[in-house]
Amino acid sequence: MTEETEAPTLNWRAVLQTATDFATIDKQLKVLSKRKTELRDALYSLVELEGVEDDKGHLRLDLPEECNGITALVIQRKVSTGFDAEAAEHVLKDIHLPDGSTLWDECIEMVAVLDEDKVMAARYDDLLTDEQVDLLYPQTESFAFTPVRLKGA
Repeated sequence: MTEETEAPTLNWRAVLQTATDFATIDKQLKVLSKRKTELRDALYSLVELEGVEDDKGHLRLDLPEECNGITALVIQRKVSTGFDAEAAEHVLKDIHLPDGSTLWDECIEMVAVLDEDKVMAARYDDLLTDEQVDLLYPQTESFAFTPVRLKGA
């Protein structure tokens, strides 16, 4: 800024009102979030007890009338398929191929893994410079907005 222009003065009344609104809504959200969890848990228990299972394993409890756009409560059954590497190892090691190897031998792939401890040891042994290590560990910067509160508030 030049000497001719003055810094604009803050409208502290507006800042304080905005901070007050923020704090009020923040407190309300915490209360509402807790209450929403309690209500969801109560409805979940009710659907577990009274719901009817459909052909996909979902439990459904139809409401006797529409309630704020809700016509039914549903606990959806979700199935995910994972890969059990330990079980795969046992199964594949028991399958022998004509060449004498196992299916395990055919299905594994060795992957190079960089050992960070050895990289740092190389630095301490002066095989790497600080500048080179800085290239290997780039820093990122982020910011988080946090209002500072009175203790107990």
